[in-house]
Amino acid sequence: LLESTPSTHPDFEDLSQSLKAVTYIADYVNQGIHEKENRIKVWQVQQKLIPPPPDLVKPHRVYVREGPLLKVCRRSNKTKIFFLFNDVIVYGEKLIGRSLVGYSRTVYLKRVVDIPQMEGNGIAIYGSPKSFIVLAKDKDEKISWLNDLQHCCEIQRTKGMARMKHTTLGGNNKDNNKNNSGEQTEEDLKSEAPLWV
Repeated sequence: LLESTPSTHPDFEDLSQSLKAVTYIADYVNQGIHEKENRIKVWQVQQKLIPPPPDLVKPHRVYVREGPLLKVCRRSNKTKIFFLFNDVIVYGEKLIGRSLVGYSRTVYLKRVVDIPQMEGNGIAIYGSPKSFIVLAKDKDEKISWLNDLQHCCEIQRTKGMARMKHTTLGGNNKDNNKNNSGEQTEEDLKSEAPLWV
């Protein structure tokens, strides 16, 4: 209607404002739908894990990807199923004959490092309470995982810097380790674990 209305028409300005308002509402509704779909996906992942990890579904948590990677262990490397979210990576062992995964651990992401010397496909994941190395099956899979992991770690680093800036610019020390709801975040309470090889 706005495209068919000449700019000299008396209704043109009202139509322009109406279009902006409707676009804003449509974007708001779409964002709400996307957030709900994401919460459902996180909940579905939680239902796949046996036993289900506590508090996996959180308002800020965003599902990124999942898949098998070879986890470097002390005695022998083991294939684990990894679930990557914007702030944590969760892993466990696929249960034989079932679509469920035996839950092992949730690791809060700190940083990630490319390790090309490990069969060409190594990635070091530094986190809390554990740091470890994984091997992708090929270079393409490694690049894909590495890009997603780096992006998630960058998001966490940016949030951490914003919290530090807020603290230095006017927050008090008592609130240093609190999020917007006033609760201490687990990321704030835990530091990066050393990498044992």
